[in-house]
Amino acid sequence: MIDWFPEPTFVTAASQTHLRGFLRLVHTIQKFHPESKIVFYDLTLPGYNEDWVEDIKRLCNVVYRRFPFMTYPNHVEDLSRFRWKPLVIADALMEFGSIWYMDSSIALKKSNISHVHDLLRCRMNRKYNQPLKDALTLKIVTSKTNVTWIESGFHREKWSEALLFCYKYAYLLHSFTGHGIFSATDKAVYEYFPTDIKLLKSKSARMYEAGLAFVVRTKEVVEDILKWYVLCALELGCMSPPGYFLPPIRPIDNKLAIGQCERFQKHFLVERYRGFFRKKKEGKENHYHHRVTELGDQENSAKVTKQLTSDAH
Repeated sequence: MIDWFPEPTFVTAASQTHLRGFLRLVHTIQKFHPESKIVFYDLTLPGYNEDWVEDIKRLCNVVYRRFPFMTYPNHVEDLSRFRWKPLVIADALMEFGSIWYMDSSIALKKSNISHVHDLLRCRMNRKYNQPLKDALTLKIVTSKTNVTWIESGFHREKWSEALLFCYKYAYLLHSFTGHGIFSATDKAVYEYFPTDIKLLKSKSARMYEAGLAFVVRTKEVVEDILKWYVLCALELGCMSPPGYFLPPIRPIDNKLAIGQCERFQKHFLVERYRGFFRKKKEGKENHYHHRVTELGDQENSAKVTKQLTSDAH
């Protein structure tokens, strides 16, 4: 394991149906971080047109990799259930030590993300799980904040507190979904991960998106999160149990009947944090990016793409 993380590598994954979003993400990374490496995992299944692959390989600083579906169980090929995501993150993290994983729907808005890195640099001389013990002592583990509002912008006071007490976990999630955990988790999941249901029903049990994460390869991340994240992806009934469905969720409704829907890999990460560590995990510094909706907001997507293109000239 590493005690000090190297320069983070940008990592993303997409199939041929999401190339537009991938190219937009690459454009924004190259714009704000022109010297950074971008590792792209191609999720295109065998049998599809691959004429575009050579064009991808010619992109500056982009490392092309074919995702090895043959290595994993057949159910991983169902891209809509996102079992591939923890496998991509684990593979990249083992090689590079620290990564920014970004879905192809993410687009950067500015270059300065060092303040996010600072939240973990402070842990250089701290022992395994010491930040958790410090947070428990300071009674700052479970926030009482009502989650009916969406986080935005840079919260300097919260950032300063996190930096001072150095209690952030080395797997930082940044993008709040707008709802809680309990209402978005199928009951079958609890067969794999016994969880404090009362805690999941609390207003502080927020669900964060798994598609934007800053991760450092530490002992706790590998042993307490990544190992179980990968195992859940490989187990057919864990990450998206049979009979799941994905309806819209009313904002911040954490009291719907259990098992009303399933948010795939998102619940796993947040439940592991809540059920195992019960500590603060979210970065909350989400002013440096935005998510572009490909299907539900095509007009806005076109506007953003046009703006990004014009900014480059």
